[in-house]
Amino acid sequence: QAAKYMGRPVTSLAWASARILIFVAEDQLSMYDTQAKVNEDWLDDGQFAPLPVPFVPRAFKSHMIAWNQQTQQLADWGWEHRGGRPVSVIQVYNVTPNTADFRTRRWPTVQLAGTLDMAQSPVALEWHPSGDHLIYAYKKKVFVHMYPFEVARPIEYTVRDEVTVVRVKASGDQLVVGTAGGHVVSLDVSSRLG
Repeated sequence: QAAKYMGRPVTSLAWASARILIFVAEDQLSMYDTQAKVNEDWLDDGQFAPLPVPFVPRAFKSHMIAWNQQTQQLADWGWEHRGGRPVSVIQVYNVTPNTADFRTRRWPTVQLAGTLDMAQSPVALEWHPSGDHLIYAYKKKVFVHMYPFEVARPIEYTVRDEVTVVRVKASGDQLVVGTAGGHVVSLDVSSRLG
C-alpha cells in the first residue's frame, strides 16, 4: 500500500495519465505527480512525495471531475458565485499533464475551454468513450451532451426514480443507471449518437 495524506476531505479522483492524479479536496482542484521524487526542502510531512498543485482559482468551488482520455480534457462540476449567489456550473479545461515536471515546479498547462450552467446539481459526471459527449444526471434524468456544448441540445433520458450513479459501457452503446429506488436501468444510446 502507498498513501499520501492530503489534509482535506477528498470528494473526486481522476487519472490524467499513468502518473498524474487529479483530485478535488475541500472544493480545491489539484494535480499530484505520483512518481516524482523531490528535494527534502519541498516536504512538509517527511515523505518522499510531491505536494499537490492547485491549478484552478479558489473562486470556483469544485466538487466532481471526469477525465477525457481522447481529448485530454477535464470536466469539473462545481459552484461559481455570481452576484452573491452560487450557480451550478460544469467547466471544461484543456490540460496537458505530460508537459509537467513537478521536480522543477513546471506545472501542467491548463486552459478553460467551455462552461455549461446547470439547472440542478448533477450526481454523475462521465465522458463518453468517443470523447465528444459528456454524460451527466440529476433527479430522474440522464443527459448525453455533445461537446462543445453550443453545438446541440443534450439528448435526454428519463428513468422511473432518482438517479444515483451512471456508468457508460466501454463500447459506448449503453449506459447503466442506478437509482435511489433500487433499480438498475440499461439505456441504449447507440441509435441517438449515430
